[in-house]
Amino acid sequence: MKELEGQIHKTSRDHVVERVAYTWFNRISALRFMDANGYTSTRVVSPAKGQTRPEILAEAMAGVIGDEIPQSTATLVRALLENRTPSRDPQGEAYRLILVAVCNHWHGAMPFLFEKIADYTELLMPRISFLPAASSGACRR
Repeated sequence: MKELEGQIHKTSRDHVVERVAYTWFNRISALRFMDANGYTSTRVVSPAKGQTRPEILAEAMAGVIGDEIPQSTATLVRALLENRTPSRDPQGEAYRLILVAVCNHWHGAMPFLFEKIADYTELLMPRISFLPAASSGACRR
């Protein structure tokens, strides 16, 4: 939080939000490109044919978590998906953890695109939910 506050004081809140949104857009776009061109062994942001969830999340829900995910993160993901960790949106939280881990994995090969995520950019990651719209509060009357 201190780093985030420092960046806001150094520039402005709008500048920080814009920069982080741009960063996440680039990461997610790059992962989509990599999925579409077969650079990822399991699709990270794209679903498998006939599915609606990202393939990597569907695989995790089936108990298969790849080696690119650190063991500590895999343990947290399993706990969320097996309802051993309380969450209003276990799939969304698990996917966020997976997405950050994958970005950190690709940092080694492409540090210019996938900066190591252990800072405020993770806090400002777009909310990704797999709850039905009525459950997530996205559709209220």
